[in-house]
Amino acid sequence: MRPSRALGTFLRVWRKEWAGMTRAQLAIAVSGALSGRARVTEEIVRQWEEGQPPKTTAQLEALLAVMLRKGLTPFEIDQVRAAALAAVGDRHYPELYDDEPFASRPDNEVLAQTDWSLMWVTGRFTDARFIQWAADVEELRQALAEPCRDPSQQRRQDAALVYRLVCLAQHHLFSGRDRLDCACWGEVARLLVCCFGRGGLNPWLHPADAALRAHLTPRKRGSPAVWSYIAAAEAAMDRGRFESGARSLAFAYHKLPVADLPQAISRLGALLPRLEALSGGDAGQNLHYFLAGMCMDAGRLAEAESHISVCRSMASGHGATLWHWCDMLGGFDQARGAYGEALGRFEQGLSIAQENDLSSLIAESHRSLAECDRLRMKRARRPPAAPAGS
Repeated sequence: MRPSRALGTFLRVWRKEWAGMTRAQLAIAVSGALSGRARVTEEIVRQWEEGQPPKTTAQLEALLAVMLRKGLTPFEIDQVRAAALAAVGDRHYPELYDDEPFASRPDNEVLAQTDWSLMWVTGRFTDARFIQWAADVEELRQALAEPCRDPSQQRRQDAALVYRLVCLAQHHLFSGRDRLDCACWGEVARLLVCCFGRGGLNPWLHPADAALRAHLTPRKRGSPAVWSYIAAAEAAMDRGRFESGARSLAFAYHKLPVADLPQAISRLGALLPRLEALSGGDAGQNLHYFLAGMCMDAGRLAEAESHISVCRSMASGHGATLWHWCDMLGGFDQARGAYGEALGRFEQGLSIAQENDLSSLIAESHRSLAECDRLRMKRARRPPAAPAGS
């Protein structure tokens, strides 16, 4: 898809689905962000969505200011700005860009699966492509709404749409947009059942898991919904879907309130021997990693340290694996009050994320550093304890 078309399609998707605005509302908001008498009309917004990038720097910056106010992250704003510059180049040098629609490409499933594998299976987050993903999703939806002429191409389009939606769901999750994360998973669940049967698209993408993730909305993140999710994940493991079940368990435990952690730790710990025996060490190590975090949150630091010791092979990893190792050690140091050491671990993680262009983990590192520094300063302001016997 051409950069100008991708940007225009993304702006339309963002306005309608992400921000919930009409063209008139967006025009008014952008006009309000402009200085002087300059105004943006509904027709100008329509032109943007048809692939014509903003004509002036003032228009672009005003649009970006509205997008930031409506929930895009600073990282996403930078990506939209870069996409606008690419769209300008596309308008001036159209022969330099491929004009074939993504939905029509015979390799669309392979391309979408590659991005999904990098994000979902290997943990190498590539969400700098979220603008292209959103545009591809919209194009695939439109293509699939038309009468089917080539069943094999339709099957590839269905699969590509699933992969793109999962990538978008993960991007929304990391960006704090839980509602859109759940909406993407709901669409994935419907596609998996309708197009690929109850066995799903692959062992990682099963309709039961997708449906449960779609229903774990922010309003339902109490114990009942999460425990039902955990039960379904355990059932998936009983049926042999170890990778999917383990990932689902890890996702669910992150949603539990602190009061439920003791029960969760006991329940997950009981699963470890069976999982390690049936699926090998990797899946078991992943659960040790999540158990370490849960034990930290519950204040059970001795248990957390024992789980960390099982994960030491992560220290010889690279990219996202090494980042998670540093983050886990930083979290442990922070939990035991060693804030100086924790800041060093988090800074090391930030360097790893920056070196590997792991944008979501860069943002997570900044959040961890800020929280650790806040706790350090809070302790520094605390008055010294009175001497014993005084």
